[in-house]
Amino acid sequence: MVRTRLGALLAAGALAAAGCSGPSASVAEAEKAVATFHERLSAGRCEEIHQAADEGFRASGPKQQFLDVCAAVARKLGAIRSADRQSWRVFVGTGGTSVQFTYKTAFEQGSGAESFNVKVSGGSARVLAWNIQSNELITR
Repeated sequence: MVRTRLGALLAAGALAAAGCSGPSASVAEAEKAVATFHERLSAGRCEEIHQAADEGFRASGPKQQFLDVCAAVARKLGAIRSADRQSWRVFVGTGGTSVQFTYKTAFEQGSGAESFNVKVSGGSARVLAWNIQSNELITR
């Protein structure tokens, strides 16, 4: 009984210690992935975004559909001026770690609200999902 409790306490302590450094490292890696995504989006490098994304991103729909949306964002909104993170959440589960972000993004010719889901695994992060809502994107 004592051995079981001690083992449980040690395991809980190890998990807590890992959780303290793990999520913050995951957030930092995920932020780098979003920054790279934004850099490529601003430059109209949609093909590179698609190639660098997580397999789940690429499997979520036809490649050409993403390339068309990405090109429309670059054409209608222009380069990103600023992206202010509004919120973030870290999810750790049996499938790995993912970080969800929301951004208020200012472009050269409009603004939008973006959300990202970034999968973090083995020290690297890849965009799993991206959503943008922008009135200018629809009306131009």
